[in-house]
Amino acid sequence: ELLEAHMPQAGKEDLRGFEWRYLSRLCRDESRVNFTNVNFVNTSDEWVGHHGLALAADDGMVIAASDNTLKWLDCRKQREAQSKTVGAEAITELSMAMAQPGLVAYRTDRVNVLSPTGETLLGTGLAPGLGGEPGSPGALALSWDGALLSISGTNQSVLIFDVKTGDQIGPSFDLGDNVSSLAFSPDARYLACGTLGTKIHILEAPRLKRVKVLTNNTAFVTRLVFDRSGKQLASGCNDSH
Repeated sequence: ELLEAHMPQAGKEDLRGFEWRYLSRLCRDESRVNFTNVNFVNTSDEWVGHHGLALAADDGMVIAASDNTLKWLDCRKQREAQSKTVGAEAITELSMAMAQPGLVAYRTDRVNVLSPTGETLLGTGLAPGLGGEPGSPGALALSWDGALLSISGTNQSVLIFDVKTGDQIGPSFDLGDNVSSLAFSPDARYLACGTLGTKIHILEAPRLKRVKVLTNNTAFVTRLVFDRSGKQLASGCNDSH
């Protein structure tokens, strides 16, 4: 709006210099595709990082959580390819299997896992008592191969489940703090747990045992991701770091 206010009027001198054109260039939308048919859900739990996008099995396709619906967005054809309503409650969190695009876990009033072919895994899903209250974002993470699912419980704990059967593997682990993010290492040997208390707990998986606690962060941890080697871990926090 500030730039447009300096557009020359008909018959008036054009006073714009290189600065105007430089700023105008920076303000241009450089995205290749825009989808406006997605409504990401906001919740009152601001300390949890909300993630509503995942890669689909087809190249150039992404899965987006829009209210209570999963939408497959075709970036090449710039259209919505399909959609799937998954219940009455809104989807508050998605997690994808890095090595299995299209395998996605989602949280509504339950936690469920959907295969690339549309098959519902994880048995009948996980009840609210295990995965958080209905409408709560919580934290969840699929292992890279999609075989395991970790979720945060309601009592500051983390749990791991077999994706195919829905059976819990091993006991839950109490971190003593609210869990805000989760991430498996590529080989699923370790689970990183970010907390509201700014710490990152590294646990052996799937039978949870604490290996190390990282205390470098200065705000609660909103996002965690391992690199492909499993030797480096990146964290995002609520202080913009």
